Amino acid sequence: MELVDTLDSKSCEGNLVTVQVRRAPPNTDPPNPLERITSMNTAKRLITISRPIYWVPCMAIYWWGFLFSGGPFSAYVFLGLLFFTAPMGLIIFGINDIADRDSDAINPRKGGIDGAVIKPKEIKMIIRYITISATTFLLLFLIGQRYLSALALAGIVLFAYTYSVEPFRLKTRPVIDAISNGFWLIFIYMLGLFIANVTVPANKDLWLGLSVTFLAGFVFHSLGTVLDYDTDEEVGEKTIGLLLGRRNTLAMCAVLLLYCTLVSANATLRIFFGLCTFLNLILLAKPDPILIAKFKTIFFYILAVVLPAAYLINRFIAN
Repeated sequence: MELVDTLDSKSCEGNLVTVQVRRAPPNTDPPNPLERITSMNTAKRLITISRPIYWVPCMAIYWWGFLFSGGPFSAYVFLGLLFFTAPMGLIIFGINDIADRDSDAINPRKGGIDGAVIKPKEIKMIIRYITISATTFLLLFLIGQRYLSALALAGIVLFAYTYSVEPFRLKTRPVIDAISNGFWLIFIYMLGLFIANVTVPANKDLWLGLSVTFLAGFVFHSLGTVLDYDTDEEVGEKTIGLLLGRRNTLAMCAVLLLYCTLVSANATLRIFFGLCTFLNLILLAKPDPILIAKFKTIFFYILAVVLPAAYLINRFIAN
């Protein structure tokens, strides 16, 4: 249907001129269901890439930092929790999956909860949403004058890039690969530590929290290199697992967990790390990949619950 407006006016000679202005009809077409399906598929794919299995542990480490600060809950504290869902997952794992797409294609662990296998046509879309996620939260923290939390967020982005992308690609530099993962968890902890904008004393408890968080990231990554040993060896990736070997890497993890057991001033943490040390020794005797994978996931998840709980229990006893 075409709509016509008719306007009458007189020309300079006195003749009547009729001007017709044609207007496009209003768009009455129903929304295309295929567009909705495409948007839903994109959202679902982005969530898969962000690895939801790691959202809760990262949120808990952030929450532990916030609890230690003793600051009040605010909208920015909630905003920080929101960041450690899909946005941070996309930044960390999106960049990693893009860089590792060739090796992931032959890795039996990939394609599920432990990482997506990226298609070349998806790369631009993923990079776009990574950029949106990083810049949005960075600007929000800066606007809210959470400068130290913004700096910690920048550290997370820096880790994500240098860990996976050439020429840095820290994940292929044995020992440094595990150290960088320790700093990733420290950045998460520090973002929570400073999100309330309160002064935090640099006492023994703070340094203990930072050291335990660092070693947790170190151990968590090292266990992952044991699981990916065969794939990394096939594609020529150098990792701490390949450098030390399966058993030696597990032995190192056991020593680090024992250290955490001995230095922890809190009884809850000592019990947790002592149990992890014992389980790690069992894996050392029988390095079964399925058991290692389960231990790696359970370790990270229970640690995420134990850390805030241990702090709250300690605070309750002190009062």
